[in-house]
Amino acid sequence: TYLIEEKHKEIRGMNDFNFAGHIVLINYPGEAKVVEMVDELKHDKHLEALEFVLLTDQVDELPETLARLHVHFVKGSPINEEALDRANLRKAADVILFARDERDENSDSFNLGVLVALQSINTKLTIVVECVSPLHKDLMLKAGASTAICVTELTTQLLAQAREGLQIQQLFNDLASNRTPQQVDAVPLSLSGDGTMTFEALAADLSARSVLLIGIRRSAVQHLNPGAGFELRDGDDLFVISSSRPTSVTRTV
Repeated sequence: TYLIEEKHKEIRGMNDFNFAGHIVLINYPGEAKVVEMVDELKHDKHLEALEFVLLTDQVDELPETLARLHVHFVKGSPINEEALDRANLRKAADVILFARDERDENSDSFNLGVLVALQSINTKLTIVVECVSPLHKDLMLKAGASTAICVTELTTQLLAQAREGLQIQQLFNDLASNRTPQQVDAVPLSLSGDGTMTFEALAADLSARSVLLIGIRRSAVQHLNPGAGFELRDGDDLFVISSSRPTSVTRTV
């Protein structure tokens, strides 16, 4: 009887969790989308051992597909401190904040409230938030999001490319997915010494290690394929395509 009651509590999202360094998925945009997200994250070898918690008041029971992926469930509003505590947001590492309804811009207003609630509990969270309107991205970042992604914005760009006969959606899918042999990553560059290093020199060096350098990010500005003579600086983020997913690149010049 005790085991049955505990299982019932787990499926109904009534349990408290004491995980640390876990990933919390907030809101429920649909079973297929959440399953796809969890499966994608679990294909990252750095994340496969982490616990996943779904926090939402949009479903009454955890779907069987998510239970099979060992996702835990907390039923409650993500702007309610009690629900955030039950998911142990104070010790979580990352949050994926879905739009509640990707066709309703009011979802962005709700998520702004969620961001405020999350910041009041844990300012060290890495929060990726999904926006419905591109106009709300800056607001999300100011409210505490680490990254704001607008799916409709990307869709528009892909449609424009498709109009020209450029079928690049599959290319983007493959580069972004953890389930394909090669992925795009942003890794920090550490340069020491009195010399300089050009984009061309580092690209050749990394190419010998089967890592393709395609651009850099400096002070929040991206430079894709900036030119052979472009001088790199310590602290730049490198955009690379590789199968090994380097955590950093260190060179002495």
